[in-house]
Amino acid sequence: MERICPLCNSLSNIKITCSVCGGEMEDKGRVQEFRDSYAPEDELEYENGDCRHVFQCNQCNELKNVGIKSLYI
Repeated sequence: MERICPLCNSLSNIKITCSVCGGEMEDKGRVQEFRDSYAPEDELEYENGDCRHVFQCNQCNELKNVGIKSLYI
């Protein structure tokens, strides 16, 4: 079985509300992509079965690191 992230593979959408201003947060991709421009070529990193994504608020630019549960196919 292979582990995949439902967000990375466009299988689901997640809506997250900013805890600072209440605005809608947008998925900016995997944490490893956010911190390293060569990361899309790297193997996926999972933390406790989660694919870590960075979400950014569309109103106040607050950042949030969110664990997305991976799926097995």
